[in-house]
Formats: sequence, C-alpha cells, structure tokens
Amino acid sequence: MSTILLHTVVALILLAWFVLSVINQFQFPWFNRVIASDLFSLIPYWTFFAPSPGRTDYHLIYRDRLPDGSITDWIEVDITQSRNFISFVWNPGKRSRKVLSDVAQSVARLVRLDPRLADTVVISYQYLLILNYLTKTIRSQRGVQRQFAIVETAGYFREGMPNVVLRSDFHGMDLENAFEEKVRVSA
Repeated sequence: MSTILLHTVVALILLAWFVLSVINQFQFPWFNRVIASDLFSLIPYWTFFAPSPGRTDYHLIYRDRLPDGSITDWIEVDITQSRNFISFVWNPGKRSRKVLSDVAQSVARLVRLDPRLADTVVISYQYLLILNYLTKTIRSQRGVQRQFAIVETAGYFREGMPNVVLRSDFHGMDLENAFEEKVRVSA
C-alpha cells in the first residue's frame, strides 16, 4: 500500500510541476508571485533557439541613380537562401549572407536603440560594411550613385506593409577614385 501512495504522490508532484511549467510559458502577470517563490528555478520557461525569438525579418535593398538623374527600382539583395539537400556539405555563400544578415540586424538595432542615432550610424562599421559590399560586390553598368535601405517585414509570408528602418543617402559608386580626387583637390 505504501508504494501505491508513494507513486501517487510522485505522480501528483510531477503533474503539478508540468501544469506550472505550461502556465509559465504564457507569462501571465498574476503568475509572477509563483515564479518569485521558485528559489531553485524549477519552473522552466522555454524559448527555442533564443531568449526572445525574432518575429521580423530584415531585407537589404538598393537602387541606383543613373547619369541622367533618373532612379532605378529597388532591388533586393538575397541575404537568405532556400536550402537544398547538399547545403549542409557545400554552401560557399553562407558566411557572406550571414554577415550581411547580422550586420543589417545590427544597424537596425542601433537605430531602434536610439532613433537620434540614425544620423550618426553612417560612420559605424556596420553601415560602412554594407555600403562597401553594395558598391564593390554588386556592380552596376550604368549607375553613378547607389542608395540602400534596411527594411523590416513581419512574418514568413511578409504580411502587412514593410517598415523602412534605415534609408541611406546616395553614395558614389567609385569610392576609391572619389577619395583620390579629394586628396588631389586638397593638395
């Protein structure tokens, strides 16, 4: 009889622990008192892959100003990739796309942290890295200046209107020659 009672008590304790764990996932304000009394952190809060999983996606887009002053349509840089069967073995572009994705998120975080920093973000390493990638790696046959934007969308199916987090000024496409000309002019 004592083993049945012991099994019942253990089963009830485990059931109560499970119910408390499920309730904790919803983070009800009234449940904070229970969590505060959990001295050994026995009631878990599960977050898969991150403490606060991302709910938005960031996209990097650019457009060019042509010699006649007209502006092209926005073009999206593919910083994500649909995976195929061999991606886990051979995926040479993974790192460059990952860097662009992380840098775009970092710039967005800087702007969101303090919107007044939007003007000073242009001298950040992250901004300059994106600018360098877009002006050196993606060549334009006709463009003389390039502008980029970081856009945020919600959901996998891009529901709703995208939110422009940052839109750069137009930058010259041939940065090395522009720098040399400034040096020549100042000398």
